Amino acid sequence: MRRLFMAVTLCALSACGVADSPTLATPEAPPSREVQHASTTGYPGFYFYNGIIPGDSALGTFDPNVSPTVRVCRITNGVCGSNLGTASRTSPWWGNRYVTVNTSEERYQVDWPTASVNAQTGQIYRVSVSVGTRTLGFMDVKMVGSWFEFFTTDTNDYIPWFAGSTLPVYFRIETGVPGSITVSAASINLNVGASVSVSSVLRDLRGQPMADTALWWMDNPDVAQLDSGWVVAKTPGTTILWAWYYDIEVQIPITVTDTRRAWNTMTTGTDQGNRGIWGTSASNVYAANYTGLLRWNGTAWAYVPELQWRTLHDVWGSSASDVWAVGEKGEMVRWNGTAWTLHRYDGTSVTQQPLGNFDTPAQSYALRGVWGSSATNVFAVGDGGVVLRYDGTTWTRMTTGTTAQLNRVWGSSATNVYAVTSTGRLLRYNGTAWSFVAGVQAPGALWSVWGSSASNVYAVGDGGIVFRYNGTSWSRVRLPRRDVLYGVWGSGASNVYVGGGAGVLYRFDGTNWIPEKALNGQSHIQALWGTSSGADLFASAAGGRVFKR
Repeated sequence: MRRLFMAVTLCALSACGVADSPTLATPEAPPSREVQHASTTGYPGFYFYNGIIPGDSALGTFDPNVSPTVRVCRITNGVCGSNLGTASRTSPWWGNRYVTVNTSEERYQVDWPTASVNAQTGQIYRVSVSVGTRTLGFMDVKMVGSWFEFFTTDTNDYIPWFAGSTLPVYFRIETGVPGSITVSAASINLNVGASVSVSSVLRDLRGQPMADTALWWMDNPDVAQLDSGWVVAKTPGTTILWAWYYDIEVQIPITVTDTRRAWNTMTTGTDQGNRGIWGTSASNVYAANYTGLLRWNGTAWAYVPELQWRTLHDVWGSSASDVWAVGEKGEMVRWNGTAWTLHRYDGTSVTQQPLGNFDTPAQSYALRGVWGSSATNVFAVGDGGVVLRYDGTTWTRMTTGTTAQLNRVWGSSATNVYAVTSTGRLLRYNGTAWSFVAGVQAPGALWSVWGSSASNVYAVGDGGIVFRYNGTSWSRVRLPRRDVLYGVWGSGASNVYVGGGAGVLYRFDGTNWIPEKALNGQSHIQALWGTSSGADLFASAAGGRVFKR
């Protein structure tokens, strides 16, 4: 910003309040409303303009095209009273005196006949200069009646001037002086979890956009926070968003309410963390758990007795009589409609084990995701880049070309299967080989993948990241919050849910992402599943919780 100063007669003996080069307010505090004071140089009889100020070689270009206004008020008990007179380039004050431009001296000027306000010795007046709504500077003038008073006046506070005489007011304005900030919203009303973009334009004294930008500061970040140009609503309440630049400020009041649709908390009888969730109907749902496999029968949740104390990460089935759950130690348990059986991958092959076997194999791989296109085409993924494929008879390890941890797997068909990695990459199987998907690289882990079809696929992960495939290319989707996303599921392209850390839960209706809540938004959601119609939805969560809507 170019330097602005106001030079006034006898400023050598006084202090003038100007808005040039104050210290920027820090983000921890709102900008100060105080007009800064700066001592000027010079002495009686000289008026300040380019080349006259000793030691100042940093003057910019004089701007003769501004429309300043000069005002006078009387100060009583430290307070500026009503306006006594106003002068501008188009409107004069006493004695038909206009603000004029002296182009040869590069300054603005106007005379103030102090007798016009019946100025008396000892009285104090403020002469201020403004453009639009912005006050550029001021000088406080103390009326004196003798040379003794003149020279003994504290010039750190006042300009001494003889009461009844005319005071020449000379000042200079340069190009590039900021004059105002325009913002994209006068006020903001949001639901918890929602967001809106905000922007500002810094304009000079003639209203033209400037290269510099305003700074932002949120009064109460617990209610709403500013994230890369977006206001994100966090908790119900009110706050103020400031846009400011030096002494210019705009306040945007923000009101946050909570009208999110709530999910019900189901009683599971355990406080151990849940992971993957899947079912065949609203009365037959499974949740993989740190200490076994939970099942909902339409009335209550209970552990599957044969599988308790096994750490399971995910569950999927082709039907009610063909269910697979995978977990630690390479374990895969299967329900065939009659009984559960245990299968274990030992780093070389998959073999069936006695159901009561809890041994750890020499090579232990955690299996973290399972999905299939049919009962004879099932995929299980896990640590070390492991992908196992079941053909209805035998499990076989596939070549993936990576040793990264694979977290979830999903596909639209046997020849279009995706797996997400903890390194933020996305693997795809095309029916022949696995390879990384170009254009998908998250800064953190990807935790889940799901799609409504081959041309509508989502991958979610750390930092609230969402990738979407539209049948042609992958692109990032911005959600208001940046909490980790662990789960994604939907009943169709216009009914998609994502959930994750700190209870973050959103529904995509085909156009907008709408915030919802479970347990007042206080539980980590790990996975989502619902019936094909979308009428019954389940979310598995930390602490053994399951939410239903």
